Amino acid sequence: MTDDNRLSAFLEKYKNGAKVWSGATFTGYLNLRPLLEELPIASAAGPSRDYPRRFTGIADNVYGEIIHQLLAYEGYLRDKAYPIRECLIKPLIDDGGCKYQFIIRYATKEGEERQRTYEVARSDERTFILFADPLQS
Repeated sequence: MTDDNRLSAFLEKYKNGAKVWSGATFTGYLNLRPLLEELPIASAAGPSRDYPRRFTGIADNVYGEIIHQLLAYEGYLRDKAYPIRECLIKPLIDDGGCKYQFIIRYATKEGEERQRTYEVARSDERTFILFADPLQS
């Protein structure tokens, strides 16, 4: 599939900004490879906010790092006894291009609602970038 076709299909599929997936844990949606394959090349493959960590690689490497980051943070929250409210994946479409945002919504022991986000963009035909925060921040 050419990138123009991939971009058109992505924009058509997510024109309403709907969630790609939502559930109680990312173990319910581990097959992220098809999502990576449908992601068009971003003209400016940058995140929507500042992330201190950046992982770059082919789809398989970034796929493994996404799963590691998401499940490690879920485990970290469970160890701290913070209830996870929702895990979701949504598309982000802006002037810089298209990317996916992975969100873990949770509450602290005091009841404060928080969320942790990660983003994935495609920088060329074979290379993807995962933007992440350190595990314990």
